[in-house]
Amino acid sequence: MKLHITNDEKNKITGIETLVVKNNSIEELQTIIDNSCTFIFLDNATDCMDYENAVKTIFDTIRKVRLNGELVIKGICFDKISSLYASGELDIEEVNKKLCSLTSFQNYANIVTALENSGFQIGTISHSGLSYEIKSKRIS
Repeated sequence: MKLHITNDEKNKITGIETLVVKNNSIEELQTIIDNSCTFIFLDNATDCMDYENAVKTIFDTIRKVRLNGELVIKGICFDKISSLYASGELDIEEVNKKLCSLTSFQNYANIVTALENSGFQIGTISHSGLSYEIKSKRIS
């Protein structure tokens, strides 16, 4: 099974089952059998959840990936927002607009640690705009 988890229904990917964050959670995620997915794209979904639910969703998603399955996690990078503000590339108005559109942030380094501790090998960590993207594969 291939799964796309997003915070916006408009971001659906053709050919992949899509789950959308509603009311601070993804109820349907609990119906997916652990270790059953060959690919999951967690696409900015946790940015619109409170911190506790976001962390729970990340760990629930990790459990859904089967051996040799791939997991891609994308989210807003607070470090990037901070550094762009500190360098003058973002002004305070732009920072406030971005922060007001989000409910929580995840530290991508903590996600990497959680993935590695769960038997994933990190392929790449990239940054584009204000987002991070972690590509990983379950190897054990």
